[in-house]
Amino acid sequence: HPLPTTPLFFDDLVSDEVARWQPHAQQNGLTLNVGVLDETPIHGDAVLLRRLVGILIDNALRYGAPHGQVRLSVTSRTDHARPVATLSVDDDGAGVPEADRHRIFDRFFRGDTARQRRADGSGLGLAIAAWIVQRHAGSIRISESELGGASFIVTLPRQS
Repeated sequence: HPLPTTPLFFDDLVSDEVARWQPHAQQNGLTLNVGVLDETPIHGDAVLLRRLVGILIDNALRYGAPHGQVRLSVTSRTDHARPVATLSVDDDGAGVPEADRHRIFDRFFRGDTARQRRADGSGLGLAIAAWIVQRHAGSIRISESELGGASFIVTLPRQS
Protein backbone atom coordinates (compact mmCIF):
# COMPACT_ATOMS: atom_id res chain seq x y z
CA HIS A 1 0.00 0.00 0.00
CA PRO A 2 1.28 3.49 -0.81
CA LEU A 3 2.89 5.56 1.88
CA PRO A 4 0.82 8.47 3.20
CA THR A 5 2.99 11.47 2.39
CA THR A 6 2.79 15.15 3.21
CA PRO A 7 4.79 18.09 1.88
CA LEU A 8 7.63 18.92 4.26
CA PHE A 9 11.04 20.55 4.33
CA PHE A 10 13.69 17.84 4.67
CA ASP A 11 16.29 20.38 5.87
CA ASP A 12 14.04 21.40 8.80
CA LEU A 13 13.36 17.78 9.73
CA VAL A 14 17.11 16.98 9.73
CA SER A 15 17.90 20.13 11.72
CA ASP A 16 15.28 19.15 14.36
CA GLU A 17 16.71 15.62 14.62
CA VAL A 18 20.25 16.96 15.06
CA ALA A 19 19.01 19.17 17.91
CA ARG A 20 17.24 16.17 19.49
CA TRP A 21 20.46 14.07 19.36
CA GLN A 22 22.74 16.87 20.57
CA PRO A 23 22.56 16.02 24.32
CA HIS A 24 23.33 12.34 23.58
CA ALA A 25 26.36 13.33 21.48
CA GLN A 26 27.67 15.72 24.15
CA GLN A 27 27.24 13.14 26.93
CA ASN A 28 29.46 10.82 24.91
CA GLY A 29 32.08 13.48 24.15
CA LEU A 30 31.18 13.64 20.46
CA THR A 31 30.61 16.63 18.23
CA LEU A 32 27.41 16.55 16.16
CA ASN A 33 27.18 19.33 13.63
CA VAL A 34 25.47 20.45 10.47
CA GLY A 35 27.31 21.30 7.27
CA VAL A 36 25.29 22.53 4.28
CA LEU A 37 21.54 22.86 4.84
CA ASP A 38 19.81 23.75 1.56
CA GLU A 39 16.09 24.45 1.65
CA THR A 40 14.70 21.14 0.42
CA PRO A 41 10.96 20.57 -0.10
CA ILE A 42 9.99 16.91 -0.42
CA HIS A 43 6.89 14.74 0.01
CA GLY A 44 7.29 12.10 2.68
CA ASP A 45 6.17 10.44 5.87
CA ALA A 46 7.61 12.71 8.58
CA VAL A 47 7.58 9.97 11.24
CA LEU A 48 9.51 7.51 9.06
CA LEU A 49 11.93 10.16 7.80
CA ARG A 50 12.70 11.26 11.38
CA ARG A 51 13.35 7.61 12.21
CA LEU A 52 15.67 7.33 9.19
CA VAL A 53 17.70 10.38 10.24
CA GLY A 54 17.79 9.14 13.85
CA ILE A 55 19.08 5.72 12.80
CA LEU A 56 21.85 7.29 10.71
CA ILE A 57 22.86 9.71 13.49
CA ASP A 58 22.84 6.91 16.08
CA ASN A 59 24.93 4.70 13.80
CA ALA A 60 27.48 7.47 13.17
CA LEU A 61 27.75 8.35 16.88
CA ARG A 62 28.12 4.67 17.76
CA TYR A 63 30.82 3.81 15.22
CA GLY A 64 32.60 7.15 14.86
CA ALA A 65 35.94 7.79 16.53
CA PRO A 66 36.00 8.30 20.33
CA HIS A 67 35.64 12.08 20.90
CA GLY A 68 35.09 12.32 17.16
CA GLN A 69 32.67 14.24 15.05
CA VAL A 70 29.57 13.53 13.02
CA ARG A 71 28.38 15.93 10.32
CA LEU A 72 25.04 16.01 8.52
CA SER A 73 24.35 17.93 5.32
CA VAL A 74 21.25 18.32 3.18
CA THR A 75 21.72 19.48 -0.38
CA SER A 76 19.27 20.13 -3.15
CA ARG A 77 20.35 19.42 -6.73
CA THR A 78 19.29 18.04 -10.09
CA ASP A 79 20.40 14.53 -10.95
CA HIS A 80 19.77 13.26 -14.51
CA ALA A 81 17.15 15.99 -15.02
CA ARG A 82 15.22 15.10 -11.86
CA PRO A 83 15.31 17.20 -8.71
CA VAL A 84 16.69 15.33 -5.69
CA ALA A 85 17.33 15.94 -2.01
CA THR A 86 20.55 14.45 -0.69
CA LEU A 87 21.31 13.79 2.97
CA SER A 88 24.85 12.84 3.90
CA VAL A 89 25.85 11.64 7.35
CA ASP A 90 29.62 11.58 7.82
CA ASP A 91 31.73 10.27 10.68
CA ASP A 92 35.44 9.97 11.41
CA GLY A 93 35.45 6.36 12.61
CA ALA A 94 36.95 3.23 11.08
CA GLY A 95 34.57 3.32 8.11
CA VAL A 96 33.07 0.27 6.44
CA PRO A 97 35.35 -2.06 4.47
CA GLU A 98 34.55 -2.22 0.75
CA ALA A 99 33.79 -5.95 1.07
CA ASP A 100 31.02 -5.30 3.64
CA ARG A 101 29.32 -2.40 1.89
CA HIS A 102 26.87 -4.43 -0.19
CA ARG A 103 25.72 -6.26 2.98
CA ILE A 104 25.61 -3.36 5.41
CA PHE A 105 21.86 -2.82 4.83
CA ASP A 106 20.98 -6.51 5.27
CA ARG A 107 19.02 -7.49 8.37
CA PHE A 108 21.20 -8.65 11.28
CA PHE A 109 24.47 -7.94 9.42
CA ARG A 110 27.16 -6.56 11.71
CA GLY A 111 30.66 -6.10 10.35
CA ASP A 112 33.72 -7.39 12.20
CA THR A 113 34.71 -3.91 13.36
CA ALA A 114 31.21 -3.43 14.77
CA ARG A 115 31.30 -6.71 16.66
CA GLN A 116 34.71 -5.97 18.14
CA ARG A 117 33.70 -2.50 19.27
CA ARG A 118 30.16 -2.96 20.57
CA ALA A 119 28.15 -5.85 21.92
CA ASP A 120 24.84 -3.98 21.74
CA GLY A 121 22.67 -3.28 18.71
CA SER A 122 20.49 -5.71 16.83
CA GLY A 123 21.86 -5.14 13.36
CA LEU A 124 18.38 -3.98 12.28
CA GLY A 125 18.89 -0.20 12.19
CA LEU A 126 20.43 0.10 8.74
CA ALA A 127 18.01 -2.45 7.29
CA ILE A 128 15.13 -0.31 8.58
CA ALA A 129 16.84 2.82 7.19
CA ALA A 130 17.11 1.16 3.76
CA TRP A 131 13.42 0.13 3.90
CA ILE A 132 12.36 3.72 4.75
CA VAL A 133 14.43 5.10 1.85
CA GLN A 134 12.97 2.49 -0.51
CA ARG A 135 9.41 3.38 0.58
CA HIS A 136 10.21 6.98 -0.40
CA ALA A 137 11.48 5.94 -3.88
CA GLY A 138 15.02 6.93 -2.92
CA SER A 139 18.42 5.31 -2.63
CA ILE A 140 20.99 4.88 0.13
CA ARG A 141 24.66 4.07 -0.27
CA ILE A 142 27.85 4.21 1.71
CA SER A 143 31.23 5.61 0.76
CA GLU A 144 34.33 7.07 2.39
CA SER A 145 33.81 10.29 4.28
CA GLU A 146 36.12 13.26 3.89
CA LEU A 147 36.20 13.12 7.72
CA GLY A 148 37.96 9.75 7.39
CA GLY A 149 35.17 7.33 8.33
CA ALA A 150 31.92 6.33 6.68
CA SER A 151 29.57 8.54 4.70
CA PHE A 152 25.95 7.43 4.38
CA ILE A 153 24.29 9.14 1.44
CA VAL A 154 20.50 9.18 1.06
CA THR A 155 18.93 10.51 -2.14
CA LEU A 156 15.19 11.24 -2.25
CA PRO A 157 12.95 12.74 -4.93
CA ARG A 158 12.55 16.48 -4.31
CA GLN A 159 9.59 18.69 -5.13
CA SER A 160 10.58 21.22 -7.77
